[in-house]
Amino acid sequence: MNADDPQAIVQWREALLWLANADGDISGALTLLASGQPDLAAFHVQQALSSPNSTIVALGQHEKATSEDLSP
Repeated sequence: MNADDPQAIVQWREALLWLANADGDISGALTLLASGQPDLAAFHVQQALSSPNSTIVALGQHEKATSEDLSP
């Protein structure tokens, strides 16, 4: 990242927000799992797993993948 590039700074800030969202989803999933709500916990885990993909997109590295891209 070039510290003099305003667009790069914006992209990195957005990427960090996506990673913070993932962290929040994992925390929520753990809380829900501990309280006996595995279905809701699973939803938050899925959301957390999609955040790194959004982070890469925010950094302008690749096109966003879909869940179909994960199929064997």
